[in-house]
Amino acid sequence: MFALFSDGNDLEEDRAHVGEQWFDAVILHASEDEMAARLCQEILQEQVNVPNLEIGLPDDIITPGTPTLDGLAILLLKCRLVIIYHSRHMSMDGLMLFGKQANIIQSLDDPQKRNRIIPFIVDGEEMSVDMCTIQSVNYIDDIRSVNFPSFKKKMERLFLMWREKIA
Repeated sequence: MFALFSDGNDLEEDRAHVGEQWFDAVILHASEDEMAARLCQEILQEQVNVPNLEIGLPDDIITPGTPTLDGLAILLLKCRLVIIYHSRHMSMDGLMLFGKQANIIQSLDDPQKRNRIIPFIVDGEEMSVDMCTIQSVNYIDDIRSVNFPSFKKKMERLFLMWREKIA
């Protein structure tokens, strides 16, 4: 069983507990946003110029047989980044709210996990109070949008920076 909060162990020790596979990111989303999160996953993997980019959804990453609450609490151990697909549905999904809070608390509690939570603001949604101190990204799902190149470059920088920090 994994602790919800880190006891200060470094990432290499944490990684040894969950295996050698690292995902670049997981997209934490409300169940109502499943299709939109899959589209987001496709856009990131197909449009962002990062070799072998591994983006997963919680069901792709949580080991089968692991209780969902425990699995949501350990996403930061398996993923370099946790992207929170912050739509209007997130506040109504109790399970994903738990996952969001668990990962935010870990990222604030452990200096090695800081800045690894990336909220995607979807459709101009207001950022929730619990994430107001976390740097958010305006998610652009239209590759023809004039804002898409900026979104794409920002994500490329984030993925490459965290690959460098967490090999």
